Amino acid sequence: MGSWLVLLFDPEAQAGAWPAGLPLLHAVADGVIAAAFLLVPAVLLFLYKRRGESSEREAALVKLFLLFVFAVGLVHFAALLGPGIPSPALEGLLKGAAALLALATAVGLVWLAPHLLRLPSRDRLQSEIAAHLQTLDELRATRHQLEERVEARTKELAEAKQRFEIALRGSPISVFSQDQDLRFTWGHNLPAGIKPEALIGKTDANILPPAAAEKTMAVKRKAMDTGTSQELQIDFELYRRERSFYFLIEPLRGGDGNVIGTASVAVDISERKANEQQLRLLLRELTHRSKNLLAVIHAIARQTAVRTT
Repeated sequence: MGSWLVLLFDPEAQAGAWPAGLPLLHAVADGVIAAAFLLVPAVLLFLYKRRGESSEREAALVKLFLLFVFAVGLVHFAALLGPGIPSPALEGLLKGAAALLALATAVGLVWLAPHLLRLPSRDRLQSEIAAHLQTLDELRATRHQLEERVEARTKELAEAKQRFEIALRGSPISVFSQDQDLRFTWGHNLPAGIKPEALIGKTDANILPPAAAEKTMAVKRKAMDTGTSQELQIDFELYRRERSFYFLIEPLRGGDGNVIGTASVAVDISERKANEQQLRLLLRELTHRSKNLLAVIHAIARQTAVRTT
C-alpha cells in the first residue's frame, strides 16, 4: 500500500515505475470522455429542436451549455490525439478552440445571469400553475352555465318561432325586413306567388309596379330617416290581380342603436275592401229600393186620402 502511495505522490518514483499499459488506459479514458462530451451536445440539441418551445434567453443558455460541453470534449479529444500527433500544433489548435468556446460560455453566462435571476422559481411556477388550474375550472363552470343558458334561450326562441309561425299561418299578414338599400333580407308568410328565396336580395322595384314601388320605398326611407314608424295603404296590381295592402313600417336598429334597415308588416286587405265594396253596393241598392217603396206607399196613401174625401 505504501509503495502505491509513493508512486502516486512522488514524481521521482513515478519515472519508469508505471506499467506499460498505463498510456493505453489514458487513451481509452480520454476517448470515452471525448465521445461522451461530443455525443451529449448532439443529443441535447436534438431534444431541444424537438421540444421547440423556449424563449430567446433559454435558447441562448442551452446553446452556451452545449458549447461548453463541446469544448470539454475537444480538450479530451486533443489529449487522445496528443501522443500520435507529429507536431503539437494541432493539439494546441484544438485546445485553443476549446478555450475560446469555454471563454465564450463563461462570458455568455455572465451576461445572462441578471436575466436568469429574474426567472420564476419552482414554488412560484407551481403557485401560478395552481392559479391557472383554478381559473380553468372556473372557466369550465362558467362555460357550462353559459351552455345551459344558451340551450334554454334556444328552446325559448324555437317555441316563440313556432307560436309566431302558427299565428301567421293562413292569415293575410306578411312580415319582412330590408337593409339600408331596401334590399329584402328576410321574409315570412309572403303573399301568394312570392317565394322567400326569390325575394331575398331584391328591392320593391323588382316586385311591385313602378308607381307602387316608388311610393312604398319613399315611405320606408322616411321611416329610416326619421327613426319613427310609418303607415301606408296602397292599391296595385300583383300577378294580374288587383290587390290592396296596409303597411306598418318600423326602423330596424342594430346593436349600437343606429338604423340598419326596416322591418315591415304587410296586411292584405283586398278581401276586406272587396267585402266593403260589396256592402256599399248592397246598401246603395237597399236605399234605392227603399225610396221606391216609400214612393209607392206615399202614392197609395195619397189616393186613399182622396177617395175618403
